[in-house]
Amino acid sequence: MSQSLEELRQDFIQEARNAPKLFRDLAKIEQYLAESYKTRAFIELIQNADDAQAVTFGICDFEGGFAVGNDGRPFTFEDVEALCRSGASHKQRGGGIR
Repeated sequence: MSQSLEELRQDFIQEARNAPKLFRDLAKIEQYLAESYKTRAFIELIQNADDAQAVTFGICDFEGGFAVGNDGRPFTFEDVEALCRSGASHKQRGGGIR
């Protein structure tokens, strides 16, 4: 049985309640990583499209922001969870998938 996004969200909330100090520490690490990616954001979007085996990649700007899309495979629940958890990615260094 696959988990819903709401169940994943509730899991994260419960984990934070169970270990608030650890959760705060991990949040600081996530913030540091996010700040280090600011200069790599565009490259990361292209790499994500490549990981999804996309043939087409596009960016559309509009007032107040932009939208990015590609025609690669859709996100799975596991992909969403990997985005939410630093250590849950299935990617290996060097471009392979575990």
